[in-house]
Amino acid sequence: MWGGLFVVAPGARTGIHHHGEQHTIAYVVSGSASVRWGDRGEFHDTLEAGDFLFVPSWLPHQEINPSNDTPFQWVVVRSTSEPMVVNLPEDFWDDVNLISAHLRVDEEQ
Repeated sequence: MWGGLFVVAPGARTGIHHHGEQHTIAYVVSGSASVRWGDRGEFHDTLEAGDFLFVPSWLPHQEINPSNDTPFQWVVVRSTSEPMVVNLPEDFWDDVNLISAHLRVDEEQ
């Protein structure tokens, strides 16, 4: 197993990615995060401090910090001894509209 602390800056987002054969559990320490997932990015939820998240192996997903001024932090535990991130092309979900306006991050901020 592997564990670590991640901090995502205000207005930042990860690329669309998966963690290969790893299962991941995350605990939100502070802030909030919007998460998209699914083969087409068709699912989303907002996580707040105190929430847990389970990401099964091979699941495409993306984390977005919708705040303009508050980072979010989470503790992450993965099922293998080394962290693994497989980045997917930026246009992986291009045929899917963003599910709601709060998932959009203004690139000019």
